[in-house]
Amino acid sequence: MPSLLNTNLLFVTGKGGAGKTTVAAALGLVASRQGRRTIVCEMSEQQRIPQLLGRPVRPPGEEQELGPRLWGKSVNTQRTLAEWLPHQVGSRAVARLLLASDTFQYIAAAAPGSAEVVTMTALWELVQPQRWDRRARPYDLVVVDAPASGNFLGMLRTPATYDALVRAGPIARQARRLRALFEDPKRTAVVAVAQAAELAVTETLEVEDGLRRQLGRGLKAAIVNAMLPRRFSRREIETVVRATTGAGLAAQLGRDAAISIQRRSSEQHNQLNRLRRRLDAPMVTLPFVFTQAMDANALDQLARTLERRL
Repeated sequence: MPSLLNTNLLFVTGKGGAGKTTVAAALGLVASRQGRRTIVCEMSEQQRIPQLLGRPVRPPGEEQELGPRLWGKSVNTQRTLAEWLPHQVGSRAVARLLLASDTFQYIAAAAPGSAEVVTMTALWELVQPQRWDRRARPYDLVVVDAPASGNFLGMLRTPATYDALVRAGPIARQARRLRALFEDPKRTAVVAVAQAAELAVTETLEVEDGLRRQLGRGLKAAIVNAMLPRRFSRREIETVVRATTGAGLAAQLGRDAAISIQRRSSEQHNQLNRLRRRLDAPMVTLPFVFTQAMDANALDQLARTLERRL
């Protein structure tokens, strides 16, 4: 399939708990190793990716170097507004007065969708040829650890909704810029991370449908995470059951573990086949990582697997 990483803005969404933060970090690693200047952005001021890579956490809104050609950032709405506003009013002094005004803050917060537009502007700014800070270089790729599926679709709808409601003003103009970026299939793509379970597969299919309604195109790919190995066939399980009939406790516990692994793996592959039949997008699978906690070494393993399979 065409590389997922040949774009400017890559949203990574999925059902909560599917591992989208880990996959977003792994995709960032792959892109940086392929020579792309990459930044991985976390929303809602989350700061998990530096910790995954064993790096200290920096204040929200700061761009932090995480490795060769790889940076991270936790998006902060207030900091984005403070950086963006001077370019709209043409004066840092006026911008400071507005930001200090309770009335302005109330209006900015009360306008439906304005906070979301400002938040997404932080992503937009990272890929502009001329950034707000003239010393800062643009990124080739912004990987976004996006909100969970339902909230993500609402966030993606915001620029069009705001544009329809508010036709004038700086935030309306910015909403149109965001809409142009999001609707450009050459510059923006969406990846869904799912586990091979019924609810997660259903949610992934709903994201695909929602994207087609909103953008006229579906997912760039689905990444199915935490797949268990197929260690035993049904015939092998039958052999194990016969061999352990009347055996001691240790043999029975081993038999029960083998049966459990076989059943879970079989259920996963049933859901994987369901997703494959109904999803009009390429699929990539990632193995379950047998580790107590995700760390830099485990993340590196996932990144290497992704690089081979993309």
